Amino acid sequence: MRRQVRLTESFFRDLDEQLPAERSHLPSRRDFEVRELIDLAEAVAVGWDDLPPFVKGRDDYREVYGASELGLVFRAECQMAPDGAVELVGLDIDAAPPWEGETGD
Repeated sequence: MRRQVRLTESFFRDLDEQLPAERSHLPSRRDFEVRELIDLAEAVAVGWDDLPPFVKGRDDYREVYGASELGLVFRAECQMAPDGAVELVGLDIDAAPPWEGETGD
């Protein structure tokens, strides 16, 4: 079943807080919106039933993980709305490569 997906203010607030407006050593918010957001929404739209819940006992709250070509790893929080649409309500982005700060010792 394909579900309608909506993006919420809280999702965009999380995005705004975690990525810069302009590209620097990190991708910009616009980079994420253009290169990742469509795939994320599609994954939620077609895969809702297979996504793991992130609140015990609440199947209406689920999460999806992703890794991007931009070098980002992210987790999006989703909630089933009363009308059956899925809302993306939160976003956590890890922009630091796993090797950053490692010395190899």
